[in-house]
This record gives sequence, C-alpha cells and structure tokens, in this order.
Amino acid sequence: MSDPLAAQLAGLTPEQQRLFLQRLRMRRRRQGAEKRPAAPAASWPLSHAQERLWLLETLTPGDPAYTVPFAIRIAGPLDRPALETAIRAVLDRHGALRTIIVEEGPAQVVREDLHAAPAWTDLSGLPAPQRATAFDRVAAEHGVRTFDLTTGPPLALHAVRLSDRETVLLVAVHHIVFDATSVTIVLDDLAAAYDDVVAGRRGTSAGSGHEFGEHCAAERAADRERGLTYWTDTLRGAPPLSTLPAYRARAESGPGGQVPLRLPADRTTALFALLRAERVTRYAALLAAAGLALRRANGQDTVVVGVPASTRSRPELARMVGCFYNPQALRLDLEGDPTVRELLRRAHRAIGAAQANADVPFGDVVRALRATRGDRHNPLFQTMLSLLDAPSRERHGGGARFTLGPAPAGRTDMDLFVTVTVGADGGLVGACRFAGHLDEPDVAAWAADLAGLLDRMADSADQPISRFAPIPDLVRTAVAAPAKAAYRAPGTPAEALLASVWARVLDVDRVGTDDNFFQLGGDSMQVVQVIAEAAAAGLSLSPGDLLRHPTVAGLAALEPRQPRRRETVVAGDVPPTPAQAWFLTEILPHLSRPGHFNHPYHAELLRPVTAAELSGAVTALARRHDALRLRLVPDGDGRRRQISVPDAGPVPFDTHDLRDADAEKADRLAADIADTAQRGLSLSAAPMRAVHFRMPGGQPDRLLLICHHLLIDGFSRTLLMNDLADVLDPGARPAPPSLPYAAWARLLRDAATAPELTGQRAFWRAQARAEELPVDLPGTAVRFGSRAGVRRILAADVTARLATEARAAGTGLSDLLLAATTVAVAAWQGGDELTVALAAPGRNGPPGHDVDVTRTVGWFQFFYPLRLRLGRTPSLPQLASELRAQIGAVPMHGLGHGLLTHAHPDPAVREEMARSAGPQVSFNYLGEIGSWDRQPAARVLRPSAHPSGTAQDPQGRWPYLLDIAGELREGQLRFVAHHGTALHHTATVDGLMDEIVRLLNGGAR
Repeated sequence: MSDPLAAQLAGLTPEQQRLFLQRLRMRRRRQGAEKRPAAPAASWPLSHAQERLWLLETLTPGDPAYTVPFAIRIAGPLDRPALETAIRAVLDRHGALRTIIVEEGPAQVVREDLHAAPAWTDLSGLPAPQRATAFDRVAAEHGVRTFDLTTGPPLALHAVRLSDRETVLLVAVHHIVFDATSVTIVLDDLAAAYDDVVAGRRGTSAGSGHEFGEHCAAERAADRERGLTYWTDTLRGAPPLSTLPAYRARAESGPGGQVPLRLPADRTTALFALLRAERVTRYAALLAAAGLALRRANGQDTVVVGVPASTRSRPELARMVGCFYNPQALRLDLEGDPTVRELLRRAHRAIGAAQANADVPFGDVVRALRATRGDRHNPLFQTMLSLLDAPSRERHGGGARFTLGPAPAGRTDMDLFVTVTVGADGGLVGACRFAGHLDEPDVAAWAADLAGLLDRMADSADQPISRFAPIPDLVRTAVAAPAKAAYRAPGTPAEALLASVWARVLDVDRVGTDDNFFQLGGDSMQVVQVIAEAAAAGLSLSPGDLLRHPTVAGLAALEPRQPRRRETVVAGDVPPTPAQAWFLTEILPHLSRPGHFNHPYHAELLRPVTAAELSGAVTALARRHDALRLRLVPDGDGRRRQISVPDAGPVPFDTHDLRDADAEKADRLAADIADTAQRGLSLSAAPMRAVHFRMPGGQPDRLLLICHHLLIDGFSRTLLMNDLADVLDPGARPAPPSLPYAAWARLLRDAATAPELTGQRAFWRAQARAEELPVDLPGTAVRFGSRAGVRRILAADVTARLATEARAAGTGLSDLLLAATTVAVAAWQGGDELTVALAAPGRNGPPGHDVDVTRTVGWFQFFYPLRLRLGRTPSLPQLASELRAQIGAVPMHGLGHGLLTHAHPDPAVREEMARSAGPQVSFNYLGEIGSWDRQPAARVLRPSAHPSGTAQDPQGRWPYLLDIAGELREGQLRFVAHHGTALHHTATVDGLMDEIVRLLNGGAR
C-alpha cells in the first residue's frame, strides 16, 4: 500500500472504486489521452491485490514503488542467441509476463504476441573501477523502471556483459503480475530453458499461460465473511501509526535508503534453541523483537506491523508466476510488562490466527475498519517484516551457472521494510529499507537495537520486557525532542558563520556544531531567514539543505554551492502562483478599486538622500526584481492575465517638501498624501509607487514605498528594503542572485500536473470540516474598513522564559503561540479540535525541485487549512510539540492545497477543492522580519510610526472572521487579533486574548 492509496482508496467500497475508474476513463477519453483497443474475449478479472495496484497505477502512473527488480548473474561462456531464445520460452510458459490491463472491467488479458527482448550493454572493455561504477548506474536506473500496463509488456530486461565469462541479466517486473516467489520460479525456468536450447532439446510444453488469470477469477468468487470479522475484531482500536518518529515532513520524503541488519550464526544458536523449546517460529521472534524495538522508539504498548503474506495455498500454485501478494496486519500487545518468553507466545498466537484468516483481501479489512489516512502514510501499518529461508540461489544449464545476484535497491512505500534471511549456517542477514522522511542514523540505531534484542532474547527469556537490556536514549528526531548533545564549539569558518547566524535568528546565547536547528526552536520562517543571512555573508544554501542537514556541522560540510546566474529580464505571460490565484478569486471580486490591496513600508532616512537618488534607487529595485514588473491586463475575454514586462520605465515617484509647515500640519498633510497614494495604484500600469516627504524641524526625511500585494509579501518587503539600502550605499556588496519569480510561477504550474498531487485530495478533504465561530452581531462579512485589532505585548523576560520552555520541548515560540490560540479558540467554540488557516512562507519548492528563492521578491506566502487535534496533553509546551508534528506531516508544506485549488489541470478537481468549507480563523507568525535593527537596511532606514494611509479598499472583504498574527520584535513576543466589528465586540476578542496570555503564562488548560 502506498501514500496515494492510503489517502484515496482505503475507504472506498468496490462499487465506489469501479465508479471512480469509470469517471477517470471518461475524463481520459474527453482529453484524447489514449486510444486503446477493446478487451479481447479471453480476459479475467483482477485479483483483489491486483485491483489495488491497478487503481494506484491509475492515480499515480509511473510510480517505481511497485517495480520488483532482481538480477541474474550468468557465469561461464554465454550463447547470446540461446539466452534470448530461453527468455522467449519463459515468457511463453508464464502468461502473467505477457499480461496487459484493459480498463473495461478492469480486466487482465494475456497477449500471445507480447514479448520483451533484452537490451544489451557491453562494459567488458572498461577498466575494473569504471566498469563497476557504470554497472551500478545501469542497475540503479533499471531498478526504478516503470511500465504502461495498458500496452505492456509488464517487464523489462537489460543484459549487461561484464567480461567474456560474466553477464548480468537485470530484470524489472511490475508487482501487479509478480511477487517474491516468482523470482526463483523465473530463475529455475530460465536456466532449464537455456540448457534445453544449448543441448538442442525441445522444452516442456508452455501450456495455455492462462492459469494465473483463472486463479484470480476463482479467488474473487470465494466467500470470506467469517475471516473479515476476525480482522475487524482484532485490529479495531489499534494505533494508526506504528513507526519511528519522523525526522522531516512526510511531504519531504525522497527515495529513502537502506541499512544492513546482521546476526552471525554463533549468536543465533541459543535463540533458535529457545524457539524450539517454546514451539514458536522464527517469525515470532522477529515480530516480538521488532515490536519491542518500536515500543522503545515511540512509547506505544500496542504495535501493528505488516507481513507480506502469500495466497499460494494450493500445490498447483507453487510453480506459477503471478501476484499472490496479500499483506496482513499483525497486532502485538505489549501491555502488562510480559516476560520475553510470554511476548514470544503472544507473537506466535498472533501469527497463527492471522494465517488461519489469510485469504481475506487486505483492502476489505481497510475498508471495513474505515482506516482512511490522509497524511501520506499507509493505513493500519507502516512497518513491514519479511523473514525468508535463504533460497538455493544457484542453477546450472548449458555450461553456465545462473545465480541470483543482489537486487537493485528499488524503493519502498513503507516507513520501514525489514527483510531478514536465515542462511544455511543459521545466521541472520538482511536489510532495513526506509522512507525519505526518516533519518538514516535513526534507522541504523533502530536496526542495531532490533539485532541486539534478537541476540539477547535467550539469555533474558524470563525477564520482563521493561528490564530487558534497556537502551537509555530513544531515537533522536527533529519532531520529537531528544536529549541535548554536549556542546561542541565551531571549528571551521563555515561552522562559525552558521553558528553566529543561527544564534542571531533563534535568539540563543550560543550554538554548537551538533545542535539541531529545529530542536532549538527553529521554524519554517526562520529557515528562510537563515538562508538569506548566510547568502548575504557569501554562503549559498537552499531550504532543502537545512531540512536534510539540520546541524551546523552537517550544513558546513556540504560542498560549496555556486550561485546560478539570475536572468532578471523576463517577458511574456506568467501564470499566477497559488497565492496570487487566491487573491484573484477570493479578494479581487470584492474590491471597488482592484489596485487598492497593498503592502506598504513607511521608513525614515537616517542620512540625507536626494530625491533623484531615491527615485533612481527605487527604479533600480524594479530592474533587479522581475516580480515588480508584473502587470495584470485584460485578455479580451472578460478576464485578466498576468504578464511580465522587460522594461517598465521609472517607478512613479513623488516628492513633497513640507518643511515650511509646522510639525503638526506637516504630519497631517503627509497622512493625507499617503492615503491618496495608497488608492492610486493600477494593476495594469503602475502597481508600485514611492512617495518622498521632506519634513520640518530637522526631522528625518520619510519614504513611503507602496507595492500592490500581488507583487510582494511580508518577507519580500524585507528583501526590498535591504536592497534599497544596498543601492543607496556605494560600498555595499551586491546581494547574491536568486530565481526569478516568473520562473518560480512556471515551476509551480508544471508541479500542478504531477500525478502524485492527486493523492493529496483526501488529506485536504479531511481538513475541510470547519467549525462555526460564535459571533456577537448579525453581520455577514468582515470588511477591511470595519476591522479592528486587539494587541498584546509580552515583556522581554517573559518572552525569554517562553522561548526556553519551547526549546526544551523541541518547538519554538510560533508553536507555543499556536497552541495557546488553538486551546483558547477551541474552548470558545466548545470543542477539542480547531480548523485554522495556517500561513506558510511558501518558499519551499515542490518535491524534486530544491530551488533557492530566499532572495526572490514576490508573493509566496499562502494560507492552507489544517485541522488541529488537542488531545489530553496538559502541558502547553508538550501540546506545541504535538502540533508541530501535525504540521510537519502536511504534504508539501501545504503547497499542494493551493495547487489543487487553483492550478490543477482538471476543472473537476479545482471545483471540488473550491467547494470545501474554509476555516474561519487564521494564524500567521512572522518571526523577526519586522526587527529592522538586525537587518542590513538599518544602516540607512528605520521604520516610521507615522500613518501610511489605508492599505486596503475599505469595501473589500476578508475571508476569515478572526486573524491571529504574531512576531518577535526587540526581544518581545507581540501578537494581535484582528476581527470584524460587524460580527464581534472588541470586548469579546479582548477576553480571548487575555485567555491566550493566561495559557502562555502557565495557566492550566
């Protein structure tokens, strides 16, 4: 089972699955995506396992997670034509390898004319080191081959000649027609067929090749109601997650990796003797040890793991190639502190009961339990255990030796997939493959713990598991707070630079090289700040670098990244980003003035600057940042399209000399001018302007820079002001380049077509249950002209204490404020859950695109809905840690919500997302982006407290009834609640803010 399958299919009935496939086929036909022949008469239904795999392939075509790779080494002189003839004979014998899937039904059809010929690569002429490297590359690429199951064939072959006496046949087969047992069947039949061809004998009859299809038809006709009752009774109430704590968000999950697992034969003798005495199986020992190792990592007394069971229950199926895969979920209870001996018995009973009900399709169990999961993990279990006796890997035929070689690594859709083989000598050898959201050192530590538990079982058989050789430390993760590592001072210039940047951004006294950024309280906004400050100091990194290497030592050890040249002259159509599309659909239709939705910055100049210098500097910003040259123009069809102009000319700039007026009148005049300027932007002609004030009485000059929000967000405003200071300072070093905003917009447009995005729909549907916020007044909407704000400022010592408490729990101030807000608002609503619109910085690229936009100006920040569960955690820091974990599990940092809602190519998907009920409460934590004393701009500019005019059209509508926004400025946590006075009394919101402060100060929940 894979992430999209868990999210999309687990809760669907068979009838719903058929209807879904029917709709998908109709859509494909409308789009003219394919023209397939009708199904031939001889066809068979898919087995239950095949049906799941086919539906997954339909949702996420081209996913290599369901490719089964293996390799056959052929030693001895090779007759190439004979090998190709032998391969043909194997394909003739096994119809599963000539199968296509037709959408009508769906059904499987064996094609008599469908064969796969091997590709050939000759590496024999390369020196040994180069040959090994080249072969590893070819094998790795072959191991992730994907297939079009509607045209076939479902396998690919690649023969690699390494020398005159050694050739490796790489094989990759889609899991829908293949399983692990099929590997040895193919090995046997290939060696036998090659022997027949070389000897000039006629091979055994190939048969009809229809046997597997006939088996699938018989399987679907069987009655399994009694077995289904066993599974639902056994698994009901089990924890939804039995895995290691995540190191990074599941949306960040890349290809993962694997670590070895080994227990020599001299260490298994006593264990196997204990198993014989207790009359329990070796698999019971593996299950007991894995369950205990998981418990020590995640603290759960009940664990559920998967076993890749087979439905080869009859002798005639033993030599048949096909997909006989039916995973089982084994529940192991560790309550009551049993002895190791009792735990083995529990594991043995669980395995026996599962085997007695092994013919129930896994999908039926998932649906019966309604185990739909939307946060990118598999339903029921996320850890898979496979224990095999070492097969006889060697066959002989035609003067050559055929041996199963190490298979290419492939990919796993499990968090953990543990494969253990019992060798002929009794030793255990295997590997633990893991998904990309787990960290290799953590998995290696867990695998070592698993091996150690197996090693010590016999000596500790009568000890309770609580005393069974406990390991002091749990698995260290970025989500669950670990024990703090000993301080180690930076030892290189890069480490010293990064440590100083982290200390400044995170507001801590010192940072050691082994400190974890996220365990120090770092959040996504601070990631962007760190990358930007490091870039300004000459160290080029990306947000992905910090996510993958969250320690100073890890980041400093990376190879220096060469900044790519940034092309700023971008012209032509620019697709709206999700943030911009949200404005176009949610905000723009309600504005009486489309150009009146601005992001201004009002600054005072710390040294004299002429109006000409200021005007030139502002225009230079527009030349440097392509987002400032965006225009929204009519497209002739009653709609608007966004374009980028290569040269927009000078930015409108006005100078007002108010030095002859008295101070009070000058302030009044400046406020009136600012208010008029805010209303004067044009999205099609001039979405940016600057106003310069010369003030009386020796006051510093002021500069009001007004940009329409379509062009910038809060962090971009910070970049602009820093760049403005650089332009005004001839001695400043130019800022490093970054990706143009137009390129970013096009990247997101392409990401919206990625097949895996569709798998997020169920997750986002689960977030759409928004509660009604209680209101005081009969108003119907929040308008900008009637919004009011209630503010709170915590003293510096209180803020410092909160930051320390948050770091101790592995969280940050933002999580602590969110936890307090969630508790207070949920109590106001009378529940223990709250759906909020969370603001995301939006500067993390889609999966597979580790781009750097930390120096890019544009509108990146967006809101996405998330349903937060409070649970029963009494401590606010602990709750903050749990909420951070929930946020960390959001796919693609929330970007997928905007892509599905505004950019998905299927209108039906966009309509479905648009119909979802939206949250009524928003939360936005800005960090320290308003602390200008720490910004480069502080040498020329400082914030002005004087009025800057009305930034939004008073008649415009805001979609949220309550907005909580926080920031850290001058060492103080400041937060504000904005509300509509037509719906809520200010006194009501004031009481809510008092409750948030009480909770932050340690008040009980």
